[in-house]
Amino acid sequence: TISACEKGQQWTTAVSLLREMQAWNMKTDVITYNATISACEKGQQWTTAVSLLREMQKWIMNTDVITYSATISACEKGQQWTAAVSLLREMQAWTMGTNVITYKEATNAGDKGRQWTAAVALLREMQRWQMQADVITYSATISACEKGQQWITATNLLREMQQWHMKPDTITYSATISACEKGQQWISATTLLREMQRWHMKPDTITYSAAISACEKGQQWISARTLLREMRQSHMKPETITYS
Repeated sequence: TISACEKGQQWTTAVSLLREMQAWNMKTDVITYNATISACEKGQQWTTAVSLLREMQKWIMNTDVITYSATISACEKGQQWTAAVSLLREMQAWTMGTNVITYKEATNAGDKGRQWTAAVALLREMQRWQMQADVITYSATISACEKGQQWITATNLLREMQQWHMKPDTITYSATISACEKGQQWISATTLLREMQRWHMKPDTITYSAAISACEKGQQWISARTLLREMRQSHMKPETITYS
């Protein structure tokens, strides 16, 4: 069945079965289309997912939150942030109930598309609608800011998480430290690294590499060597870029 193909991540088979049903004049409904779109999402086939959504609308079928969420997720996996946000806006225009998952996928798309302003705007929109943004949503937004070289915004978002009593993880801190590195803020980068350690969090190779690079840009050779030595003591294997 199409549902089995969706669970087995067999998107080509799912689409073929849908076309076969249509060829035999069998009734296809929202559930059938949703399962096929979900299979495309798992197969990272965003163009096919969007095409199926448009096909449903052409046949005047009632698309629902599941339909849109799966399609937005497919766009997120395909790094198509414009399409993801457009679909989110389309849901709102149809007064369809958006949820945390829908916003999270759109925010992730903004991160992958290096659109930090869009990611931050979506986060703020969630808050206005009194939706609970979680660590993953904040981390994706911070990561988008890091890609956009917005170290102040990234740091502010980290502090905002803490004010809301959220617990940032290694990914959150690493993205923030990397943002500081891109902004040539070695003091902020090393301060955040030490903060992680105070909270008994284990920095990884990515975290150390970003902090070391920040020290190098700030011409803080002693601090850079100290961090490199710490990596070795923690049995981490520095990458070539770390030594460089």
